Amino acid sequence: MAKLDRVSRAVHLIAGMLADGLPLTVAEIPNASTLELHLRAVIAQEERDAASKRTKAALAALKRRGIKLGSARPGHWDGREGRRALGQRRATEAAAAVRRAKNTDLIEEVDQLIMSTRDLSLRAVAAELEERGIRTARGKRTWSPAQVKRLRETLLTA
Repeated sequence: MAKLDRVSRAVHLIAGMLADGLPLTVAEIPNASTLELHLRAVIAQEERDAASKRTKAALAALKRRGIKLGSARPGHWDGREGRRALGQRRATEAAAAVRRAKNTDLIEEVDQLIMSTRDLSLRAVAAELEERGIRTARGKRTWSPAQVKRLRETLLTA
């Protein structure tokens, strides 16, 4: 490798490699002893920690001055609103997929209940869901008729 700190800036990783007997040759110091490699690893870790502190301090100072950072800053998304919306939609879909996978049995039970109670009022179905101890998607114990209506509409159009 060219530089030791490109492998890792954590002493324990370099020390572990050396302790495991892995041959470690660094291009900028080809004849370095194990001691020198350890010392350089310590210095690299110290520099990483110092750089992190400097960065955090600088970001905190900007925040105190009221400057918005990252994608919150004004104009960041100008001309790229479509990309932002697409990213948000993908994130929402991915989160929904995770929830569905995690709650497959529950979703099937709710679907069956809602489909089998088409003749009941929305309030009655909500009460039945609560009585069975089925929680909403957000983990709440109480169901509203509007939630049941949305579920029914989703099931009937699927």
